[in-house]
Amino acid sequence: MKTQLLLLFTLIIFCACNNKFPKNANKGKSFDLEQKTDELAQRYLELGRFNGNILIAEKGQIQYNKNFGFAKHQTGERFSEKTTFKIGKLSKLFINELLESWIEEGMFKPKDSLSNYLEVYNETMLIEDLLGNDNEQNGLLNLFIEAISENNFDNLFSDFCAASLLENTWFEQAKGNSLATGHLYRYNGHDIEWSESPLSQHPVSFTTDIKASALDVLKIIERSENKLYEISGYLADDGFSYALESNESFVILVLSNNRHPVGTEIIEYIKAIRNNEAYSLPLKRAVVQLSDSKLLKEYAGTYKVSPDFNLEILTENDKLYAKMGPNKMQLFPQSDNQFFMKNTDAAIRFLRNENGKVDKAMMLDGFIEGNEISKIK
Repeated sequence: MKTQLLLLFTLIIFCACNNKFPKNANKGKSFDLEQKTDELAQRYLELGRFNGNILIAEKGQIQYNKNFGFAKHQTGERFSEKTTFKIGKLSKLFINELLESWIEEGMFKPKDSLSNYLEVYNETMLIEDLLGNDNEQNGLLNLFIEAISENNFDNLFSDFCAASLLENTWFEQAKGNSLATGHLYRYNGHDIEWSESPLSQHPVSFTTDIKASALDVLKIIERSENKLYEISGYLADDGFSYALESNESFVILVLSNNRHPVGTEIIEYIKAIRNNEAYSLPLKRAVVQLSDSKLLKEYAGTYKVSPDFNLEILTENDKLYAKMGPNKMQLFPQSDNQFFMKNTDAAIRFLRNENGKVDKAMMLDGFIEGNEISKIK
């Protein structure tokens, strides 16, 4: 167990995953958005990296809207159209529209001085300086919302949702028991073990703590004058992640009650599917037979992870191992050049140069791409 934890810790420290998108395989197949998105989502679900909703719309028309996995793993409760997710930074979309409605109602004017409502260090700052999608001013914006709503935000927000036909959106007044349970996961060597995430202890924020269904997020985007968004993230102390990409033509939204932030990665796949471009799914965590056991000797060697740290790849009895100090862990083949570790969603992919020689490897920790390390001997 100490060996496994050391290897996992090292991989997490040195893997700065950049979410690049591989382009190979599958080109030329007929375009089938539903079937291919189903296959994509199911693969991520099987890998334990995604659990939730994917919604795709084009010019306001929903092309795809499906749920995968469970809203509550412990009880086996499935998702429904009423299921809500913690949506993090996507909350700002709702807050922007709420503030616009308050302007129309005459609660304040964008050109009003912020000092009319708050004690601020900059008396020249206007309320309009807080509006829009700049998250740097969220602290002041939260204070302003608290002041203008006179501690009645929850009721005012509920009224806004009702007027905007947002049927499954809320702040603190929960609508039934609609909130999905946030989840974490780990591998026990054979299967995925899901566990409920601990309750978040961070202070409640108007700009990050809205709960909403995927359909209501789509409604708020369609309501907005600005439809150009690229927003993604995860709740560090909770079991939710999210990703959105939209423009005047399409919306792709991924909401997950799994903290692993692969939403942007999934969106890149969906864009390739929509455009009938080349793509290849993440590899299954299943042992395959190598086409040639001699490949292992080509992968063996020393790889530089950092200026002060090397990773040794060894072969013993037609098996591959990763060694750090006195500890080593077996690597299991997923393909001829990619090997995974049990008990953790970590893997290593060996790369060849233009001459066909293995000169690098890519360290993966639950994403399709990661940090490259050079083979030094």
